[in-house]
Amino acid sequence: LKRSVAEYRRLPNAAARLAEATRCTELLRGQTGPELLRQILADLWAIAGADGYISDEEQRFIMDTAQRFGLA
Repeated sequence: LKRSVAEYRRLPNAAARLAEATRCTELLRGQTGPELLRQILADLWAIAGADGYISDEEQRFIMDTAQRFGLA
């Protein structure tokens, strides 16, 4: 986990972070079954709402992820 966080922080900007998240999403879709993908989405919603508010940006990201997973 520490390595993943360090790699994420090395990315230069939000666009690069989003591109990396998209790449990871595509990898997950190809290597993971639908049940686990649904659980990942549920976890993303829980993380996004942990502060009591889900921003439009967070919602858009999760909905885009659901589409990439083929679950939307």
